[in-house]
Amino acid sequence: MQTNINGGGIKFTQGSDLQSLVIEWMRFPLAIAVVFIHSFGNPPSVDYDMLHNEPLAMTSIYNFIRIMMSNVVTHTAVPVFYMFSGYLFFYKMKEWNLNVYMSKLKKRSKTLLLPYILWISLHVFIIVSRIIGGAFIHEKSLDGLWSFFEEAGGLRMYWDSNTWGYEYHNWLGYDAHISSPILVPMWFIRDLIVVVLLTPAIYWLIRKFGLLFLTLLTFCFLSQIWPNIHGFSITAVFWFSIGAYLSLNKFEMVATLRKYSIASSIVAIATLIPLVWYGGRAGNNLTQVMYPIFIISGVVSAVGISAWLVENRHVSVYPLLAKSTFYVFAFHVFVIAYPMQAMTMLTLGNPILMLIGYLVSPLLTVLICVAVYRLMDRYMPKVLGLFTGDRI
Repeated sequence: MQTNINGGGIKFTQGSDLQSLVIEWMRFPLAIAVVFIHSFGNPPSVDYDMLHNEPLAMTSIYNFIRIMMSNVVTHTAVPVFYMFSGYLFFYKMKEWNLNVYMSKLKKRSKTLLLPYILWISLHVFIIVSRIIGGAFIHEKSLDGLWSFFEEAGGLRMYWDSNTWGYEYHNWLGYDAHISSPILVPMWFIRDLIVVVLLTPAIYWLIRKFGLLFLTLLTFCFLSQIWPNIHGFSITAVFWFSIGAYLSLNKFEMVATLRKYSIASSIVAIATLIPLVWYGGRAGNNLTQVMYPIFIISGVVSAVGISAWLVENRHVSVYPLLAKSTFYVFAFHVFVIAYPMQAMTMLTLGNPILMLIGYLVSPLLTVLICVAVYRLMDRYMPKVLGLFTGDRI
């Protein structure tokens, strides 16, 4: 692959592998999107009566922007990651047998399972340390420590100690809630581990039924009619299987999706407007129907726009940023509260300053994460390798 390196950035040139560059470039913006999902700003709730009665007020504009950024647009990030994972899992695979499967499981135990356990354990360690430290400082008992483990569900903190979204319903009217380990972003890794374990079934179903299998999954994703088993989400299975189908059938993923980017962008905008107006997926029955339609069209649009940006050299791939993606995804939870608190103190309730603070705090969080990643890469590369699955 020919590249043009300018200031550390790799630009697309004639002869470049566009698909590889698009995947590599998208990883970091997708990580930023995940940070925005967890950065709704203050106040934590929205006055929807005021929002709808005074939509042009500055406070309403602030709320519309943060609803759009944190509750809708950025929700395409995780599906894209799953799709990339499915595509790359089977990419250029010449045969499928038990040896290949076990080899891939061995590799994923290092890149997924070990970091999953380490990040959750670090989070638990920090919480326990604060409880113990607080008890000693204030000369209190350690009853709070036992209460923490009881409330977190013991070992369930490594699987499903958090649940939310009981207001989400499928087409049959049943709730479609979501769960996560105690470290919330790790639900993505948990579900990815599960779907990787299920790759023999996914491989067989794609080979046996092809588009019929994907059609069934598409219906399940749109309707949310799916077994509510923690760790076995339709989001993971659907998007991983799309990537796997494209890879197993030798389709260029980026080129294939790009064909539909204009139509998808129209659908994405049409569904985005009511979703933002009503506050996102949980707004009402209409938004819950529109939400998966937006996600599908948004994913296709995001890939198409990214391909256009990369191909026309409007963006470059910076290796440091691409490599730090997983670290930003996992570490931002430990950092994000501090920039948010600082911005809240500085905005003083002014909606214009609140908007600026809302946009700045996630970016500042990402900057801190990348800086810490760079320091660890230089001074603690082995420790960093354990926490990132050697993505360095």
